[in-house]
Amino acid sequence: MHTESPITRPTPFACIQKTLRAVFSHVLSLYVYVQMYSVLWSITVSSEKTDLAALSAASVDNKLKKRKSRP
Repeated sequence: MHTESPITRPTPFACIQKTLRAVFSHVLSLYVYVQMYSVLWSITVSSEKTDLAALSAASVDNKLKKRKSRP
């Protein structure tokens, strides 16, 4: 989910992070520079079962290949 800017909106960012960590076992924040705002913004993925930070690139590639639909 979109989780605000940790730089320009640190209070909402921290609140969202705290809430997600209280609900989910695994919480991983990703940061992206948004040129229009000239600042970092965050996207956070959360899961009860899967620790996304522990997945290897090869594992993700395999999962995507298995789920790819073909005409």
